[in-house]
Amino acid sequence: MLGLTAIQDVVLQQLFWTLTTLLHSTLLRLLFAINLLPVYCLRQAISVLPTATRKLPLILTRQGREKLVSQTEQYRIYEEEIAAKQYDGSYKFTPANVLPWAGRTSWPVNRKVFEICEINVRVTHTKPKATFGKAKPIVLLHGNPSWSYIWRRIIRHLTAVGYEVFAIDWLGHGTSDKPVNVSEISFELHMHTLRRVIEQLDLHDFYIAAHDWGGCVALCTIPTLPDSRHCAGLFLLNSFFPARPSDISTHYYLLYWIWFFSTGILGPLLPDSFVLRFMAPNISMKTASAYSAPYAQSMFKTKASISRFSHIVPGLPDWVYDLRSTYSWRVVEGWLGPEHFTNLNAQASLAERNRHVRGWWLGEFDDKSTRNAPEKVMILFGREDPLLPEFKMVLERYIGVSHIVRPADRGWLPGAGHYPMEQKPEEIAYCIAQLSES
Repeated sequence: MLGLTAIQDVVLQQLFWTLTTLLHSTLLRLLFAINLLPVYCLRQAISVLPTATRKLPLILTRQGREKLVSQTEQYRIYEEEIAAKQYDGSYKFTPANVLPWAGRTSWPVNRKVFEICEINVRVTHTKPKATFGKAKPIVLLHGNPSWSYIWRRIIRHLTAVGYEVFAIDWLGHGTSDKPVNVSEISFELHMHTLRRVIEQLDLHDFYIAAHDWGGCVALCTIPTLPDSRHCAGLFLLNSFFPARPSDISTHYYLLYWIWFFSTGILGPLLPDSFVLRFMAPNISMKTASAYSAPYAQSMFKTKASISRFSHIVPGLPDWVYDLRSTYSWRVVEGWLGPEHFTNLNAQASLAERNRHVRGWWLGEFDDKSTRNAPEKVMILFGREDPLLPEFKMVLERYIGVSHIVRPADRGWLPGAGHYPMEQKPEEIAYCIAQLSES
């Protein structure tokens, strides 16, 4: 006889299979997005109303408008300085703005601790259970809203055949410390984290396997690594370059906006398990609880980085970001409160970085910087991914400085969605090993 938990698992799995199936329809995605849009706009209007009311007199005079423009510029400079300092590691988080890890997780593994900008990043370290030749170390990078726990079964397979594995928890995720201010969490912080961990582990000729946003961080960071820190191979799993609207069709673009509006409306109230179950409907309650465990300490304080990743996708056309330089835009931004545009600022920055990064991977530059590029790259996507499948072609089109190793089925993983680690761990571990041995 099925227990209560087993019955709940069956009900939830069927519910999310149904929801996922329904949202295969472009029309239903459009209806969802249309219905969420006014709620999202109302939510944003409520948040800016106090600031807009207080600053209303300034917008009525020329001198006041100049002051608003000045406030906009000062705030943008403030955020740019944060990103620059985090990029070079000189930034110092204020202890009051950081929630240290409480030490509670259902995944008891050995972890190394590294100080990044004076707070702690934790890296799962698993040594090989057996040694077969000289297997190179592998660094695993998770995406959003997950943490290193997502690699647990792949780690088990890799260490069983002789690999030493390191799995990073990005700051704000999993067992790493969690900044609580969204504006203090830049993409550059994660780039520095990856470089710093590689340096502290003294890795050479290592491999990176990355999922979702982890792949985006890797693609942007590898071009900045010194020659002494050579990444020999890159395995990309359901991942992307900094995403642009031109990369995907309307069908998938609509799901991005559903995700954007939903997280913007509910914020930390949106259960992590909802997202996980939508992307991987077969997930169990026990597994979903393990994913959520690192954030149980304080739901409203621990999810700033999850929110930041959700809203810094440069998903708007370039002309929108270009409008930010106009006088009228800067007046309105100062009036509504520049702090409310922090995610848009980060989007514009990442859109600019995207142009250089894609050019580097395509081999457009003449500065010999690509000599440190990975010799080989493997790209693998779960075939049933409801959000990212079109990015597979984008990755294959832009990676021109490394040999692309083709796995079976032309890089598609049948029977897997956006979280294939939960559905096909053995196959993924085999492909990672195949990349390092090819």
